[in-house]
Amino acid sequence: MDMERWSIVNAEIMTPERVISGGFVTMENGRITAVDAGAPADPGRVADAQGALLCPGLIDIHIHGSGGHWGFLGAKDLLDMARFLARFGVTAFCPTTVSLPHAAVMDSIKGVRQAMDQQDAGADYAAVPAAPPRTGARKLTRAVEGAQTEEVADGIVAVVLASVQQ
Repeated sequence: MDMERWSIVNAEIMTPERVISGGFVTMENGRITAVDAGAPADPGRVADAQGALLCPGLIDIHIHGSGGHWGFLGAKDLLDMARFLARFGVTAFCPTTVSLPHAAVMDSIKGVRQAMDQQDAGADYAAVPAAPPRTGARKLTRAVEGAQTEEVADGIVAVVLASVQQ
């Protein structure tokens, strides 16, 4: 990864709070370090957006795979997926499983943890598969209470615990 400072200037920048006309985005070491109106004080290398729309820092909160890589098949696929997503402006994502047997879901969670430990480039992992940001205690309680067997209930709890442990 190029370790120098870059700035994209003269852009119409969409942020969660507002649209910035004639703004800039500065990146250092592959990370966004500044988003503001006007011109950067220390821009580094400059790319002129010529007024084009720029949406820095997209976060994908539910993605199974991208670029030929799956988010639940292990650390290598996840690392490749993170690099692929970063090429399109995604700065963080929540890799999501599909309906898999319990053991495969647990392996998927291990894969995300391994990828988090090994990551050197690409989009960040915002959460592990079983713990998306919107999961609440009430939903989890209903899922456990609605389980057909104690084994299924224990499995749900095990997946959630594995996904939130550091």
